[in-house]
Amino acid sequence: FLVRDDGVAVSLRASWASHAARDVSSIQVEGSAGTAELKCTFGFSPNREPESVLTVTREGATTRLPLPVEPIGVEYTRQLDGLAAMLADQDNRGRAVAEARPIVRMIENFYASARSARARRAVPAYQ
Repeated sequence: FLVRDDGVAVSLRASWASHAARDVSSIQVEGSAGTAELKCTFGFSPNREPESVLTVTREGATTRLPLPVEPIGVEYTRQLDGLAAMLADQDNRGRAVAEARPIVRMIENFYASARSARARRAVPAYQ
């Protein structure tokens, strides 16, 4: 939780597992004029909500704002498209590699974690 000298406060909560029926990413911004909330699913989850929802709440009234319908995984396509463009630009090549490195590391860690979990389940619990 962060509070600036001028009173602006920011907090962030991130969690991987939840008890919700569907995989949902929720981003909520609260301010003195109202609250904006985006509910969506990042990634390729088959257990996702059918569409993203953006709402604004002011003085107790919630309004749903229109969002474009996008294909599943489009956020990754955008990242890869941007990376390809940066790699093609000689002046940005080092930056492109630097920005790609943590993304690749995250993907590698995800797969390593999945392999590790699979290996742990392979051993019967009663041994």
